[in-house]
Parts: sequence; structure tokens; C-alpha cells
Amino acid sequence: MFTDTINKCAANAARIARLSANNPLGFWVSSAMAGAYVGLGIILIFTLVICSIHPYALW
Repeated sequence: MFTDTINKCAANAARIARLSANNPLGFWVSSAMAGAYVGLGIILIFTLVICSIHPYALW
């Protein structure tokens, strides 16, 4: 039932393992960019929540 999904996840994991073995700097940079993207999203969420609860908190 989930064989196709599991096979796709395994292929993606193998691709990531090859990338980290063949190009560690590229893997580190892509990981850092993904972390920065997630971090900026979290900051945006907290900012929007604070502004929606206390609209004059930043003034």
C-alpha cells in the first residue's frame, strides 16, 4: 500500500547520503540555507502573532 512512497523516501535518502559524501561543503551550505529559511518563517509567524494580539506593541 505504501511501497511506492517508502521507495521514493529511500531513494531521496540515498541521494542525500551521496551528496553529503561527495560534496560535504555543498551539503552543509544547503542545510544552512534550509535552516535559515525555517528560522525566518518562525520569526515571521511570531511577529504576525504579536502584531495581531497587540497591534501597538511595536510602536
